[in-house]
Amino acid sequence: MAEKLQDIMKKGWSIWRKNLVLSVPFILSLVLIIILVIVFGIAIALLTFSGLADFSGMNILNIVILALATVLFIILISLISSFFSAGAIGMSKKAIEQKKPNLDEMTDYGKRKFMDLFLASLIIMVITLVSLILLAGVFIGIPLAFGFSPSDSIVSFIPMIVGAAISILVLIVIGLALAMVPYAVVISDLGPMEGVRKGARFFLDNRLHTFLLWLIVMVISIGSSAIFNVIQFIFEQIPLLGIILSITITLISVAFSTVVLAPLSTVWYSHFYMDRVK
Repeated sequence: MAEKLQDIMKKGWSIWRKNLVLSVPFILSLVLIIILVIVFGIAIALLTFSGLADFSGMNILNIVILALATVLFIILISLISSFFSAGAIGMSKKAIEQKKPNLDEMTDYGKRKFMDLFLASLIIMVITLVSLILLAGVFIGIPLAFGFSPSDSIVSFIPMIVGAAISILVLIVIGLALAMVPYAVVISDLGPMEGVRKGARFFLDNRLHTFLLWLIVMVISIGSSAIFNVIQFIFEQIPLLGIILSITITLISVAFSTVVLAPLSTVWYSHFYMDRVK
């Protein structure tokens, strides 16, 4: 019999408290991504100041160089994220099975599943982009083809406004429908395409509870971020110490997201998937 969602969340909280090592994949991922951002920034600065590349004048060569560098940068970040996400899910699986997770399991799951997870994320990105392109064609392309121009009147903006609203809704639906794909790929040990199908089927079989868990995680994430932002705004008004206190609150907010919310939500999703998967 399937466990109640509140029981899964209570057990997830207990599992996280007893296994703080579950935070390590997210900490390492954050550190490596920060290092990569710094290296990328330094490389661009060196190329610019050395005269090897002049990004102030956007000729074709500079555009190609910048585009290739940006694509490479995004791919590297995605690969790092996929590696540590796979490791975190694998460690969560072990913890839920009442086994002590360790960093060896993080590297094992990371090495075995990071490419599948990366390719699954590419499939999801393609699905999202195709959906947005089709919506843009319907709500922007077709009106323009029939001679409607946004400069004509306020009424001509209506299709674009409706299209933007529907696009946001579509992004939410796609994100929700495919939220369990990483867990299907890692926990069920599936390939990227099979993982996407399995994750989508899982959502269709557990629509309400998947939505509720997703909503709870989103509320906690947005709520905590709002609280930290309010505190940061208040501290910024304090003379002299305001900047130091503001930076401190920012660091605490990042630490909360990395050490608490990310591993805790991973345990919740992993436990939910393991409990309901067929």
